Amino acid sequence: MEVNGQVCVIIPSLNPDEKLLQLLGDLRAAQFEHIVLVNDGSAPEYDCFFEEARTTYGCTVLKHAVNQGKGRAMKTAFHHLLCAQTPCAAAVAVDADGQHRVADIQAVAAQTLA
Repeated sequence: MEVNGQVCVIIPSLNPDEKLLQLLGDLRAAQFEHIVLVNDGSAPEYDCFFEEARTTYGCTVLKHAVNQGKGRAMKTAFHHLLCAQTPCAAAVAVDADGQHRVADIQAVAAQTLA
């Protein structure tokens, strides 16, 4: 199995925009198979982004009823990964605003398994 298939990408998100969808498309193009997106209490008008993440990009979408902060969102994702017994050997957390390049995410993913 390729490295990208062994690493889960965790994305905490609050009120995302199109940059999130671009990131998800780039991650899928790079063959990342496991993406956990945490809706950290976003306003209802942002639900369309999370629905598209789920239906178009096959993301697991977890939701907080109210904003609890990035740290809590990451804990929610890690808890999900442990309880769901995903086949991931490691996880990489990235921001939803596109500031992390896929090449950098791949480099970190490779190092987690080295």
